[in-house]
Amino acid sequence: MFGKTPIDPNLLDVVKEDGCYLLAVDGTPLRTPAGNEVSHPSQRLMEHMLREIALSGGFSSERLNAYTQYSFTRDCFANADDKTVERFEEVVQADPILRRRMCCTLDASTENLDAVMDVLDNHSGAMMFMMGGVAAIMKSMNRFFQERTEGGGRSIRNMEGSVAFCRELYDALTEDEQAGVNLLRMVHRSGLLLPLLFIYGRITASEYANTLFSLHLPGVAVDECPVTWPASWGDVCVAECLPDWQTPEKSFEHLRLQAAGVLEYLACFESMDKRLASIRDLIDLGESYNLEFKSTFRINLHTGKPDARINHAGCKTIAAFLNSGGGSLLIGVRDDGTIEGIESDNFENQDRFSLHFWSVVETLLGLDNSPYIKTSFETLDGRTVCQVKCSKSPRPVFLRPAGKPEEFYIRIGPKSVQLSIEKALTYIGHRFEGR
Repeated sequence: MFGKTPIDPNLLDVVKEDGCYLLAVDGTPLRTPAGNEVSHPSQRLMEHMLREIALSGGFSSERLNAYTQYSFTRDCFANADDKTVERFEEVVQADPILRRRMCCTLDASTENLDAVMDVLDNHSGAMMFMMGGVAAIMKSMNRFFQERTEGGGRSIRNMEGSVAFCRELYDALTEDEQAGVNLLRMVHRSGLLLPLLFIYGRITASEYANTLFSLHLPGVAVDECPVTWPASWGDVCVAECLPDWQTPEKSFEHLRLQAAGVLEYLACFESMDKRLASIRDLIDLGESYNLEFKSTFRINLHTGKPDARINHAGCKTIAAFLNSGGGSLLIGVRDDGTIEGIESDNFENQDRFSLHFWSVVETLLGLDNSPYIKTSFETLDGRTVCQVKCSKSPRPVFLRPAGKPEEFYIRIGPKSVQLSIEKALTYIGHRFEGR
């Protein structure tokens, strides 16, 4: 996978097909190792990939290139096949940085010390790579933890709290960002925390590379959660992506560029993310697989009275997003994109609306699903719109109407569709297998 495959740059082209952009070689679609076509709605991403391949003359291990990251995302995440989630607690507990934070020291045998001294004798600057990594980012990591937890980080002083906190950070990432974290974790044997800090922008690419050297000291094995690559990828050469103590200066730059390449890839989605940040821009996109509008959440506009069916319709959409790839429900927006506003739900204020919303979610979907649901509000045309942003849930989410059997929904195109028991079991077996 990380070897070099030459490609004539003159044969590369980005072709638009069925609303997506396709990367082709001599008219034939380029494919991932698992056989998926390399295509995406983002023309910018495809052109970035084309430039990388053209400039390097093919696929190279000099960087974690865009093709590698796209393939990893498509082959490992497109069908909710996230192996990290399946073994999340094990991954976090084996994290080398977290183990140091919890005072689990590395083996410092005489043999290891001899290996370290041998490197120092041959490379006078190697001390910087050995000592400047983990110690330097501990402060950044602790500050980051404290900023995002209550009570100054007290909730992450034990392994159980750390697992829960890391899961919260991980779930908040986009699918492409999660893939980036895992690609770095797997090729660099870095553990989960280091790529998380990097993707969240709390450390630089240089600090990331320096820390890899501190983790992979000569003669010291990193006890990291075993790596499982997709079978279609064959034998992945991880060794060339680890610190090389024979040529530390060259290896440091190599690793720094690999990490920077992952951020460069993710930057191709920046313009899309900014566009989606505005509710007005979301409305302009129209309803789709990951976007739906509801005029109200409580009041039936035809009768002017509260209606349990309206609550049910909103929660049905939320459940479908959670069971599929995530998405946003805009409450206070009519089907044609005009603004109704949550004011039509006849609550005294926004806080009262929020209390009602979360009460209904707890009743119909369960409080344990609330970490994957976030709300925000924006005023448009003098009226208030509530955006309900749903992440992809790691477990099946059922709608529980009062006095009725549980219901299971997924997204199919721009609609939320209820599955029969048989189809729901098949879907759950595939989407949530092993969870």
